Amino acid sequence: MAGGDISVFGNEKDREDNLSMAIAMWMGYGKHRAKFYDWMREKGYMKKAGEATEGYWKLVRSFENKYETNKTNDYYSESWSGGGGSYTYRCEVKYDGVSYTGITHDSCKGEFVENKGTASAPKERYKGGERVEIDLRITANTSSNICFNLGASLGASITPVNHDDPFVSYGTNRSLYDITEKITKSYIQTGKNDTNTGYWGESATVGGEMPSGSANGDKVYILIGMGGGNNSITTAYEYEWHTN
Repeated sequence: MAGGDISVFGNEKDREDNLSMAIAMWMGYGKHRAKFYDWMREKGYMKKAGEATEGYWKLVRSFENKYETNKTNDYYSESWSGGGGSYTYRCEVKYDGVSYTGITHDSCKGEFVENKGTASAPKERYKGGERVEIDLRITANTSSNICFNLGASLGASITPVNHDDPFVSYGTNRSLYDITEKITKSYIQTGKNDTNTGYWGESATVGGEMPSGSANGDKVYILIGMGGGNNSITTAYEYEWHTN
């Protein structure tokens, strides 16, 4: 709770009562650990949020968001699968399509794109301020003819410390960017070539800096996700802070 140092709870006369109150608040807040830490900081028992301590992040677990696996309508048949650094989005056209400038064949029915994304696994431990680097690659297998833009994208990011839900973004996640700066977007993607005969893909090593924690038990997430067809598969790697 306080890195094993109970002296933070005041002088010997008041320490037992303050510690008992802190334990009661811990139990009262339940799963809302971030709120408990806010209370601890307000009481002066912990350093204020953002006030870094020396320590390291240790990987606790990884898990995926709940995502739709299949969807079919009169126009498309779509499927999503994977997790843990390997993801697939497949889409097949169910209708003839529409005429457009440069069309090379009469019907698009039966054409498909199968996007595959892979990502290297983050390390088991990171120091505060240490650089994170993730290798990303995305490719697409297609039918011999393909009319539509049915590509996907793959990216990585780091949440703020003690972010309550890794799969809900408030615009505060920090995206990891291509370390060579050749790709300037915060993701890599697949796309249709100019001859309607296939797709191109991309690969990059993306990087960013891990934040520092303030107290034992602080949490942060490295996120790796692939999106396509108004759906996404995201893996959250959960880290817990340990003070030195």
